[in-house]
Amino acid sequence: MNKKLPINKDFVGVGLLSDGSPVVMKNYHKKSGYIKMTKQIQNTIDLMEFTNKSLNPSCKQYAALGGITVLVKEQVDSIYLELLCKNDGLVCGFQGIANNKGAGYYSFLKQYQKLKNITLVITCLKTNDEMHIFGISSKLNQVEVKLLNHKVLH
Repeated sequence: MNKKLPINKDFVGVGLLSDGSPVVMKNYHKKSGYIKMTKQIQNTIDLMEFTNKSLNPSCKQYAALGGITVLVKEQVDSIYLELLCKNDGLVCGFQGIANNKGAGYYSFLKQYQKLKNITLVITCLKTNDEMHIFGISSKLNQVEVKLLNHKVLH
């Protein structure tokens, strides 16, 4: 049975971008939540901004230069997601539960095992504004994926 996502709530998820990159996403219903989180991230960690080559002119693209960690933890019927940004005593982030483990989750796992990095996408559903942070890598201890059987993917 397909469940429709509520359009008046924030939510998190995992999946793939159109280019096949594994993605962890946080979607904000209200612009104020989106602006608050993106400003906190920009004020906490060092980011290098890319020239916007996206088809979406309201999409900001960055590479993290450190201070960011992402946890993806498989649970029995859900996925726990956590972003933590830390730098010189400043801390911000989010956590949430994706309530299903569908095709997007299994595609995410398959690509993550190949590429060993993810993209973080934060969006505002009202305005279609987006923030992408590319190249968050397990090789730099920035990503940890824990499977239900307690296996950790490196």
